[in-house]
Amino acid sequence: MKRHLIGMILALSSVVFVTGCVPAIIAGTATGASVAIDRRSTGAVVDDQTIELKAMQLLSKQSFFDQSHVTITSYNGRVLLVGQVPNTTDAQKLVHAISKVPKAKQAFNELEIGSPISLSTRSNDTVITGKVKSQLLTLKGFDSHAVKVITENSIVYLMGIVTYDEAHKATEEARKVNGVRKVVRVFEYINKKP
Repeated sequence: MKRHLIGMILALSSVVFVTGCVPAIIAGTATGASVAIDRRSTGAVVDDQTIELKAMQLLSKQSFFDQSHVTITSYNGRVLLVGQVPNTTDAQKLVHAISKVPKAKQAFNELEIGSPISLSTRSNDTVITGKVKSQLLTLKGFDSHAVKVITENSIVYLMGIVTYDEAHKATEEARKVNGVRKVVRVFEYINKKP
């Protein structure tokens, strides 16, 4: 059974490597599923994916790429940069380059100066993200799909198109999660401030 499973994984990997078809199918399916429950238009979702890809390409060409750990997330054209870079000049250079990516409306520089965080810290961040998402699912009358959760070095970043009430609820729930050092809102609001 184990050999059979390994064989299937290797075969699928070969197909993916040679043709590239499976990622396209998977990406298309993921995009279709996310658009069905997303407040962004289909075009905005596709634009965000394109922005992220182009931004990652720009990052990979930077001289400091090997000494950094950067996560780039775009939501409705608002681009969030989190992670670690060697110095302020590198951070500014990256933010400037990404702000010129077509359809990127605004870049939020939340980069830290220093060495990349450890793999165990990144794993903990993944756990925190899962816990925050779970907390949001428990809220009655709250559309948890309206909020994107990103965690970096135990800091939770919340993105999405929300009302002020939803922003408040999401922030409070994120703050309750054990291990969260801080919650940063990067929301776009759909109503006026109360």
